[in-house]
Amino acid sequence: MKWREPDSQNFVTKLRDIEAEIFLLAWWPYIIKDELNCGQAVTLNFHPSLLPYCRGKNPNFWSLASGEPYGVSIHHVVSEIDAGAIAFQWEIPYSWSDTGGSLYRKGQESIVELFKANYERILALDIPAVPQSLELGSFHWARELDPKSQIDLDAPTTARELFNRLRARTFPPHRGCRFTDANNTYEVRIEITKVV
Repeated sequence: MKWREPDSQNFVTKLRDIEAEIFLLAWWPYIIKDELNCGQAVTLNFHPSLLPYCRGKNPNFWSLASGEPYGVSIHHVVSEIDAGAIAFQWEIPYSWSDTGGSLYRKGQESIVELFKANYERILALDIPAVPQSLELGSFHWARELDPKSQIDLDAPTTARELFNRLRARTFPPHRGCRFTDANNTYEVRIEITKVV
């Protein structure tokens, strides 16, 4: 079935007709609402962050830019974005040499492994539901990425904050951080290598 059919009610009807016990959203880019009530016992979502940290878009960027923990989570879907109870999750440690790109790749690999490790429990509907402490974490919209990626050459900052933003946005072929000087715009990426 195609997700964005013109007749969304027809899509929901088709989902109900399936009579599935489990709906699994893997790298699902849309917010669902009516689809939460199609007779399924549970709806789970893959999210590439250590919820409640970095809910929403671009968690690989925000973990580095904000210095928050990173990981992968499989969570119960509720009407609020990435706010459902945690079913399973793993933390992914990172270092100064990590970038937005390396965290993205680690997240992709780890979420598959997390799912495989818990596949039998999911099929048996033996699925934990640990409520999130949303006040501990953060939420970001896609529209926040570009403004946070702009560097003001004259604004006070620390080296830590600057390095974190630069490496968070280092993810070729995607755009890097940018700054403007004398009506010219420049793009910046960074590489940090541990030497000792």
